[in-house]
Amino acid sequence: MSNVRGSAKDEGIEREPDRGSEGGRVAVACGVMLVAFAVVSGTAISGKCAGYDEPLHAVAADVIQRYGDYRLNPEDPPLWQRFAALSLPRNALRYDFGDPEWGRIFREQAYRFSWGVGALYRTAGNDADAVIMRLRLTLLLLGAALGAVIGLWAWKLSGGVGAVAATAVFVLDPNVLAHSAIVGNDVAITLVTVSLAYAAWLAGVRLTWGRALAVVGLAAAAPLTKFSGPVLFIVLAILLTVRVAAAGAWECFGRALVRRRAKAVVALGLFAGACVVAYAALWAVYSFRFAPAPDGSTWDFEPIVRENAVNQIAATHPGRGVTAEEFAAWRPGPIERSILSLNERRLLPQTALYGLLFTYRGSHLRASYLCGRLSDIGFTWYFPLAFVFKMPLATQLALGLTVGLLATLAWRYWRAGSAIDWWTAACLTIPTAVMGSVVLQARLNIGIRHLFPVYIFIYVWIGSAAGYAWRQLGRGARWIILGLAAALAIETASAYPDFIPFFNAACGGARGGLNLLGDSNLDWGQNLPLLARWQRAHPNRNLYLCYFGAANPSYYGIQYKLLPAMDPTVTTLPKEPGVIAISATYLQGLYLKPPEQRLYAPLRNQSPLEVLGGSIYLFEYDPR
Repeated sequence: MSNVRGSAKDEGIEREPDRGSEGGRVAVACGVMLVAFAVVSGTAISGKCAGYDEPLHAVAADVIQRYGDYRLNPEDPPLWQRFAALSLPRNALRYDFGDPEWGRIFREQAYRFSWGVGALYRTAGNDADAVIMRLRLTLLLLGAALGAVIGLWAWKLSGGVGAVAATAVFVLDPNVLAHSAIVGNDVAITLVTVSLAYAAWLAGVRLTWGRALAVVGLAAAAPLTKFSGPVLFIVLAILLTVRVAAAGAWECFGRALVRRRAKAVVALGLFAGACVVAYAALWAVYSFRFAPAPDGSTWDFEPIVRENAVNQIAATHPGRGVTAEEFAAWRPGPIERSILSLNERRLLPQTALYGLLFTYRGSHLRASYLCGRLSDIGFTWYFPLAFVFKMPLATQLALGLTVGLLATLAWRYWRAGSAIDWWTAACLTIPTAVMGSVVLQARLNIGIRHLFPVYIFIYVWIGSAAGYAWRQLGRGARWIILGLAAALAIETASAYPDFIPFFNAACGGARGGLNLLGDSNLDWGQNLPLLARWQRAHPNRNLYLCYFGAANPSYYGIQYKLLPAMDPTVTTLPKEPGVIAISATYLQGLYLKPPEQRLYAPLRNQSPLEVLGGSIYLFEYDPR
């Protein structure tokens, strides 16, 4: 898209254009949008209680930072949690480490959830909402940083209009607005992914010591942020291979390298440096200690290996159960054997190894919901359809126009014999292809948030295409760009403040989404404050609750009676009239046992009395 020229142009690798004259205005425009993004996301989430994973993540972040104990959240590397916890005062939370559940966590990881949630909501003096909100606002900085990287890349490629367009599409994405202020690592790993691709692109144009350090540092940060992060080393290896194979010179540290052997030496040095730094940083982020706990306590791997075996076997015939003969015949595969061997030799921090096995265990079997159907092994078309359902219509149209424009330009360049900027194309498409293949093959079909590291790259493409069209295609193209921006702003604004259950207008919004996707796409247990407000307005109604989430309804003053799925001792519906409040996730039948699914199925054919925040459905109930 860029109009630059230079010696590197002959090999399809463009140097960054000189945008100094417009840089100030672009920076101000994009900065204003990013500040508005933070304000909108922060105010939208401020009225929501903690989502399903947030209480555990919040307590784990504080315990890691204050006590150097990693037992609560082994499924996530702690770098992002350490960053989030910087905002917490020293004594923000109080704990009862004498609770027997605390000591049992190493033998049975289920206790980590009950202890963490209990510590947050049932310990005197703890202000759960204040702690959650502090962490959310801190992590929101990472979302703004991600938007800045996207705008900067588009500016380098296509000038000021490109930067503004890319930033606008990003800040008006309801899904990003929803999850940037969530206490989780989905936006953090997306920031690392996009930043690494951008740093690699700059390094491929001209390698300097600063750019080399950026590539090495960002690659090393990936496995410290999420256990899918090591995939970015595959991305980096492919990009460096492409750069070495490209014809022409590669300017490295002030020298023009022409021979592929010389370029390969530099590329191998970069990759090796990233591996060495990642290994050292992994030990550093776990306090240079093998044991998860300061007192030397360690994980018992036998239960998680057993669960992994059961999941692997069950995934071959979902719904049928696992026989004793099948379990006895199971043998650990190469992944399990490698993790257990590393653990025996203490070559990596044990919590990282346990977390890898924990993540691997969940990749075999996980309940999911798509278009009215339930599955324990996921759906082939889950993420493509989630993209279509959850992406604003204006963004989808902009993407279609971008693909058409890029295809047309590529055809014209090829016919004219002009050089195509293959390096930029590689840096924008290879991460998408590699990360996309991993996501599509995974059975963790619970949210479009897992697709962020894949589709966020399209915003750079859209911005670059908009910059080109604004300059080259005349007034008609400008009106189309402005019209799409207005349509996107209207669709996003109409969803405020309920961005988590956003579905585009063609899907019928959150109400239509009930029949399409579940879990973090729609209902993460975030709307207890709205239920409390409803009860205050209707104090004389019996409230029967079936709530999907980790937050404590009593913390918000909600008076309720439990329904099946909330209490194992309750198996039937109540005998007195009242109002049933049921989370959308359970209304769909997700995470329920068959008897409970059959019990709540008739509600799906009734018109709700009210829907709170798109995720809690209220139904009139009269057993007579």
